Amino acid sequence: MEELLREGKSVRQLVRESIDIARTAFELSLLAFVSGDESLCRAVLSAERQVRERELLVYVRNSLAVRSLDDAMMSVSIFQLEKNLSRITDAAADIAMSYLNFKPPLPRYQIVDGEEVIVKLPYKAGHGARLGRLLSETGVIVNVVALKREEKWILEPPLDTVLRDGDTVVAKGSIYAVERFAERIGARVPEPPRGGIVGEFFEIARIVSVMFFLSLSALLMNADWLAENVVELEGVMDEFHAKLENRIISSDLSATAKAALLSSTFALERISDSLNEIVTPVLEDLEPHPILMEIFEETKERISVIEIDEEDAGKTIEELGYHLKGVTVLAVKRGEEWLVMPPISAFRLEPGDVLIVKYFEESESFVEREETREDREEIIEEIWEEEEED
Repeated sequence: MEELLREGKSVRQLVRESIDIARTAFELSLLAFVSGDESLCRAVLSAERQVRERELLVYVRNSLAVRSLDDAMMSVSIFQLEKNLSRITDAAADIAMSYLNFKPPLPRYQIVDGEEVIVKLPYKAGHGARLGRLLSETGVIVNVVALKREEKWILEPPLDTVLRDGDTVVAKGSIYAVERFAERIGARVPEPPRGGIVGEFFEIARIVSVMFFLSLSALLMNADWLAENVVELEGVMDEFHAKLENRIISSDLSATAKAALLSSTFALERISDSLNEIVTPVLEDLEPHPILMEIFEETKERISVIEIDEEDAGKTIEELGYHLKGVTVLAVKRGEEWLVMPPISAFRLEPGDVLIVKYFEESESFVEREETREDREEIIEEIWEEEEED
């Protein structure tokens, strides 16, 4: 905390870091749990402390900056976001602790399967190579979420990091992109769990992952409909959680495995509740703070928009090659209609479609080619105006 105070970071910097840390902690907690990696569990616990410190500083700095009622009303979105990012990281720490406390005798997996895969890969290329160069040579974009060297985990290593034999990397991206990257570093993507209770656990984790970025998108777009979709998914999560809880209790798993899985599923439920609260200001017609637009285009995984022109009309999302470039389409705005998570291989785009996309920091140049930053900001402002009129 004292170090953060000395650095004098702004609210924008603190919230941006909290988003990155909370997202990483959530994803790594799942991987730590299913792979049984104690050192990764401890890295998640460290992330919890980092976000808690930033939460307190955001409260202090934002309170000092408020000068009017309008400032206070817009600040609600910042307070709600930061508070619930802290809760999300706290729940991620509980998932990590559920492994440390119970050491459940479950099958071990080195991969989390969702809209994107997250996988632990050993670096076996036989020589040192810079991470950025590896990605450039591979021709695909993945996000290297973490790097383990000896017993130390480095979260979000920079692109100039030199990988060495013996390192373990945690990579995230489309299955095709991750497989290409794994081949380049002399590794192989392991099989994810299919079916069974662990498979069902991943199903509810997948819902939570989608909710995470939809909740941030609702804030960025000031979109009631996206916020309502988050609320709807939270209800789906409640149903899935209750069913999985009953399945775990009635299963023939050991007592420690049941305890660990129940603890982790309760933590996922708390994360979905927190994501639901993030969109509350939008549903209450409180205008999100304008710095959120800047924050969401500076995080490690960013949210923005791309408008489809005549050249790309008629193509599917898969044909555009977004999945190879670290870009995921969260929703499509077509006229007055919103479509969430359209199928990438079947949904054909039309001129004027606005895509709300999530993309890796490394994908910025690709997204810039699709839509300049200035154009993206103008599209977002138009959506805000339409939402306010509705």
